[in-house]
Parts: sequence; structure tokens; C-alpha cells
Amino acid sequence: MKKIYLVGTKGRQNIANAIDHAQADIKKYFEIVGINCDGSNIPDNLDMDLIMVFGGDGTILGVAHSLEGREIPIIGINLGTLGFLTEASLQELPVALQKLSNNAFIIAKRSLLHWQMTICGQAKSGYGLNELVLRRCNESPIFSSEVSIDSSDLTSYRGDGLLIATPTGSTAYNLSAQGPILESSLHAFIITPLHPHSLTHRPLVVSDERVIEISPQLNGFSVEVCIDGRDTIRINETTTIKIQKTKRKVKIIELSMHSHYEKIRAKLGWGL
Repeated sequence: MKKIYLVGTKGRQNIANAIDHAQADIKKYFEIVGINCDGSNIPDNLDMDLIMVFGGDGTILGVAHSLEGREIPIIGINLGTLGFLTEASLQELPVALQKLSNNAFIIAKRSLLHWQMTICGQAKSGYGLNELVLRRCNESPIFSSEVSIDSSDLTSYRGDGLLIATPTGSTAYNLSAQGPILESSLHAFIITPLHPHSLTHRPLVVSDERVIEISPQLNGFSVEVCIDGRDTIRINETTTIKIQKTKRKVKIIELSMHSHYEKIRAKLGWGL
């Protein structure tokens, strides 16, 4: 019997209750090796075949970061709002369990971006599944940065900030910033300016074979970097951020219950 680890959104009693009620069905097909509803990291010494996440995309992002490079397949059961990363609703859980038990699924390998920077002589690096965002802090009147691709100058951006998204992240912050939606299988990055001060600055899609370098121009004001809406880092005048693809992937289980376009149409209300 395969081993499954269950994760729920921290602080959501309705989700903890849903997991309690779902355990009887899950135990028909899997051995439950752990339940985590407190937001702690996934144990690195625990043997598991897959992780079932109850909640929304934010909870799945948290699990992806917690895995720290371990490519354990994740399946999302949607109890959130949009849930582009989730695969089934709570009502569809019995069907989902049958498909999982019969190996009637595929594992999509979602691309991650790798970022690195140096702040006050200290090197920092990490990964993002959705996006990396540079944005002005409240006391800063404007955000300004120089951007290059493969060491070739691209442009200077001025506005509220700048976002670099993966195809997975194209339906997250990038979407609200009027960036394009990409198929999750594409090998690309999206560069989306946030409220740009130029009518000619539009979102740009580039190959993820490119290396993107961003040099913020602080001019005595503050800028912060935020990764996947979670980790926030304040940077200084000498900081340059380098973004490129990594071989690491996040494995998302897809049951073919809803196509990519069905999800977009349903969750964005197209055609209604």
C-alpha cells in the first residue's frame, strides 16, 4: 500500500475537519503516514509516495518550498478560491482516490526559477514556483531598475515594481498585473512591469534558457524582493538579482479530470 502524507491550510478549522472526515476514504487506498495542519515543514526523514494538500494554491506553494528540492508528487484538493494548482474538489475526492490507486494519472514537472543576490556582502539564493517580485516600499515614491537579458541591456523600468513569473505563476500575481497566461508546460519566463510609468512597457515572454539580471536604482529609498508571496527580503543599493532556470522541478499530479483550459474558463468566469 502506498504511503500518503496529508497537509491542510494552517489556521483553517474547516479544512482540518475536512481532513478528519476524508481519512476513512483515504485509508481504503493508502497508508497515512502523517497529517500536517500547523504549517510546519515536511519531515525529511519520513518515507512517503505522495502528498495530498487540502486547501488552495497558497498551501501547495508552502508545501513546494517546504520540500526543499525533494521531488515528491503533490496532489491538491481544492478548498480555497481559484485553485489553479489543485486537481479536484472535495466532492471529487472519491473519484480522485480511485484514479490515484489505479495509477490513472500523470505527473507534470513544473519549472522553478532560481534567484541569487548579494546583500551587504552576504550571498542569498533560493527558488520560486510562481514568481519573484521587486516592489517599492511604502516610503518610496517610485521603483526604478535596469534589466538585462544574457548580459544585453533590455530597458529601464519605472513604476511600482517588476515581476518575473514562471508559466505556473502566470495565473497568479502576473494575471492580476495584466500579464499573459501561459500553458504550464512552456519553457519560459514572463517579465511583467507593475503599474509602469511608460505606455510602451508591456509584459514580455522570454525563453527560460535566458539569464535575467535586475539592478534596482534605489536613490536612497527602499525596495523589497518577495518570492511566491512568502519570503520578503529588503535589498540595498549594490544588490543585483540574477534569475535563471534550474533543473529542480515540482511534481504536480494531474488526473485528467479537468483540462488546463477548463480550469481557466471555470475559474476566471469566461463565457458567463
